[in-house]
Amino acid sequence: MNKKRICKVSSVLLLLVLSCFMVINYDAMKERDGKDDESLRDYIYQKCELLPRYELMLTSHLLSEQGTDLKSLVKEVKTKNINVDLQQIEQFQGHSLSELEGEPLRYYAIDHTKGTIFTNDKALGKKQDVDRIKENYYYYLRVDYDQQGEAKASGDYDDYDNFADEKYLLEELEAQKYYVLGATLYDENTNSEIRTLTLENPKNMTFVYAIPRTYTLSDFHMYGYNNRAEVYTSYLFPYVSLCVLVIILFIMFYPMAIIKECNPYKSLKKVKFEIAFIVSIIATCLSVLIAPEITAVTNSGRLMDSIMEVGVNKGSPIIEGIISIIMWMLIFQFVAYIVFILKYIIMKGFQYFKERTLVAWMINKLMELLDKITKFDFSDSQNKAILRFVAFHFIIISILSMIGLVSNSFLLVLVFITLYSIALFYFLRKKFSTIKQDYMILLNSTKKLSDGNFDIEIDQNLGIFNSLGNEFSNIKDGFEKAVNEEVKSQRMKTELVSNVSHDLKTPLTTIITYIDLLKNDNTSDQQTAEYIQTLDRNAMRLKNLIDDLFEVSKANSGNIHLDIEKIDVVSLLRQVNFECMDSNQSKQLEFRITTSSDKIDIHLDSNKTYRIFENLFMNIYKYALANTRVYIDVVEQDDTVHISFKNISEQEIQLSEDELVERFVQGDKSRNSSGSGLGLAIAKSFTTVQGGTMKILIDGDLFKVELVFKKDKRS
Repeated sequence: MNKKRICKVSSVLLLLVLSCFMVINYDAMKERDGKDDESLRDYIYQKCELLPRYELMLTSHLLSEQGTDLKSLVKEVKTKNINVDLQQIEQFQGHSLSELEGEPLRYYAIDHTKGTIFTNDKALGKKQDVDRIKENYYYYLRVDYDQQGEAKASGDYDDYDNFADEKYLLEELEAQKYYVLGATLYDENTNSEIRTLTLENPKNMTFVYAIPRTYTLSDFHMYGYNNRAEVYTSYLFPYVSLCVLVIILFIMFYPMAIIKECNPYKSLKKVKFEIAFIVSIIATCLSVLIAPEITAVTNSGRLMDSIMEVGVNKGSPIIEGIISIIMWMLIFQFVAYIVFILKYIIMKGFQYFKERTLVAWMINKLMELLDKITKFDFSDSQNKAILRFVAFHFIIISILSMIGLVSNSFLLVLVFITLYSIALFYFLRKKFSTIKQDYMILLNSTKKLSDGNFDIEIDQNLGIFNSLGNEFSNIKDGFEKAVNEEVKSQRMKTELVSNVSHDLKTPLTTIITYIDLLKNDNTSDQQTAEYIQTLDRNAMRLKNLIDDLFEVSKANSGNIHLDIEKIDVVSLLRQVNFECMDSNQSKQLEFRITTSSDKIDIHLDSNKTYRIFENLFMNIYKYALANTRVYIDVVEQDDTVHISFKNISEQEIQLSEDELVERFVQGDKSRNSSGSGLGLAIAKSFTTVQGGTMKILIDGDLFKVELVFKKDKRS
């Protein structure tokens, strides 16, 4: 397993272990929360806030039993439609008593005039002493209204000092008479809102509110009235702090060279600093808000209920755990990313802000723009045309703006802009039409070229495509040349096969013929000896032909070994000339060798160079005109040595210089000479592999070969 994979696996395992650690400790947090009476305090506080609304609804129920409604309590009216405003009052009061079903808050309401009772706990109607009340209830409050609507409160047995006491509650209930109910009117004289109507207090009624001790403390955070997320924030703090510390240690001590090449860090490190900073703040805030909320929802059982509501009954605890683990893995992964970025910034130093910030990026782009402006070529025709176009339109827009400022008439400017836009449209349409036509000319010419038509020429002015038109001519010439080269190559391949077949077949046929003659029993000893000599000569010719073919093939492929050493090229040339003298008996050629120095040293392969000279001498002996002079010049220059061979050809040379150095090509097209056609090809190949050049020049019957070698060639 390589280092990157180890880093990825260890990172995922660490996040998984830490996430499981958080989920495992949910029970400890829940147990701690069950001992915290803050939830009861919050529940009592919020219910006391809603008591005026509950009292209004209880009063409405009691009045409805008497055949009347809230209209009987209307004290002051500043509206034309009381019924509509009373409906708005009921909507404004919000909660109906039905939502209290199943909750810890108990209520008891009685109208002493009619004896009407409305309650969800009849036990509250019985008289109880203070000790009994404290024994049975967390909270107890009784409010009595007399015949005049004056209120008197008793109870407030909530075990909390100065919390939701009688005085506070009476003030809240009294405020009902002055609370802004229903619609409001606006008084322009006093610049304030006017209450549309005011209700009187109930009369001769009693209201009792209580919270039984039959409920446990942990039951109160199941009803959502208290902010459990804030409570769980304090519960989570030590566990999250420990996990964050582990992540910091892991990132800080893990080698940066490895971790920065592992995803997601490899991709995230490329994010610009400002973006990473903003996302970090947003994600941190979301984590602080969501993590305690999800934990509270999980411990209260509401997450499980939500899972079961969507139809997942089996395995819902597992799904609940997976959701929590995924949440914590995402949070911890983000923490790891923040720590990684901080470490990366520390290690990169100021260079990080130069490479990974939007400010630095914008500065670089601005500098590039300024650099382009300073290097703008005003002499370029295309740039001049663009500048003229932009300047012209700038002037037009400036004139239209000035007309608008002077005339203060938007309509006039709009007319000018419309006319100008129409003129600009027709101008650009004509311009683009011309460009399209030029493009189609170039495209059609290209299609014809692809079809093999090399006679196509582009003489028209193509505007912005003129440079492409010029290149098109070069491409056409290149294609035509490539096609001609391919035709030539195919022709030479055919000739090569034919020449190889001919040159191999001739000695082979001779060998077969003389072997058949030797099989004749009537052959004399003298004839047998002659036949054997002929067989030997043709066998050697066939061997040399095959050897030459292998030599030139190896040289052309570059698969040839060179033994470079310092040799005297003048001495080697004279040695080859002397050893080939026997071939000169029939032609009686006169050699004139001229050298610029008696000794010229070059670093070459002696065997390959010997073969080059030998092949050139043998070529002269075969094709030079008898009784003529052959000139060989060796000239030493600063860095090179030039060797030239010049002779008069016996027959008219009908081949080009390039064709003469091809394999199996003979100067005598009738192929009546004894050569294999490989001599010049081998000479050129051996010259090339040694870093030299070989060039053939033909001037009428004058045949000239020029060799050039570098003096300091070593390998």
